[in-house]
Amino acid sequence: MNSSSVRLIWRTIALLVVLGVLYVVFKDPFRAWETRTSAELLTLCGAGHRILYVRPYYIYVYPRHGEIFRALVTLSCSSLASALSITCMGFVAPRSRPLRRVMATSIAVGLVIFGNIVRIALSIGVGIFFGRGSLILFHDWAGSTFTFIYTLGGFMVMLILLMDKTSPADNTTENHVELV
Repeated sequence: MNSSSVRLIWRTIALLVVLGVLYVVFKDPFRAWETRTSAELLTLCGAGHRILYVRPYYIYVYPRHGEIFRALVTLSCSSLASALSITCMGFVAPRSRPLRRVMATSIAVGLVIFGNIVRIALSIGVGIFFGRGSLILFHDWAGSTFTFIYTLGGFMVMLILLMDKTSPADNTTENHVELV
């Protein structure tokens, strides 16, 4: 094992420790922020009269039909774990300029967080129109698909942004030899 591999392993271990601490410290405030932001998104979409955000993780839903129910945004509903995972991958990805790495990782994390807020709002929106059972069904089936898509999509966007824009086929240096 060469010295650069050892440095990468130690950097990854340190990053995992730091991100693990960040997860423990911010899991509850971040989940509360996601709950509030999802409620605000629903209000912006005109459903504010059908919900009531109750601190820190609850949204009361007043469906068109059926009884009022309370939606709980649990820790597993939060995008914090995915966002921190992508952050870790961004820091151990192949070499790139620091500003480019931070930009690519930030965009990917932003996509994951935005996707999750939309997922939560859509789940509650389904609950508004079709009731509690439909919210649960949508959350469990469509919501997990959304999570997969926005997490993988964010990671792919990060990789695309980190990739070198020039390929060996485009290289026209003096060392290039063309066979006829």
